[in-house]
Amino acid sequence: MHRALAYAIRKKRLTVNPLSKPNLPEGWTPPQAPDDILDPRSVGSPALIAAMLETCKGTGRRQGRRFAAFYGCMFYAMMRPSEVAALTRSGCELPERGWGHLTFADASPAAGKAFTDDGQVHEHRGLKGRPGAGRPRWRAGPPDESRSRPSW
Repeated sequence: MHRALAYAIRKKRLTVNPLSKPNLPEGWTPPQAPDDILDPRSVGSPALIAAMLETCKGTGRRQGRRFAAFYGCMFYAMMRPSEVAALTRSGCELPERGWGHLTFADASPAAGKAFTDDGQVHEHRGLKGRPGAGRPRWRAGPPDESRSRPSW
């Protein structure tokens, strides 16, 4: 913001930068940075999350297990919803006991049929802020078999 205002001064749109130190009100100090960025009260405990996921399993006849898997991925793997939606069966290594391994390199945000090039609800792209495979925007047609969704 400071640089944008300096540019406005150079272009003679402003006479002074209101954010420069001499122009700030007397006694003004910047706010202190918070001690903790994440408030532990805003995140459920592992026991609470486990109970919530167990409750999700009983929702509906078919959707409950999918809800539990979806929210479990978001909590335990810290995935974004679009990353969970793009998770493929080949990206899941889930042993019978213990922790597994998820490989995700694609995101599938739900933009809506009117806002995608191929008329699908989800648009496949790389991960946010990182290069990723994703489906090219110009590619139409159904996704290939390697992108089949897990049945959970």
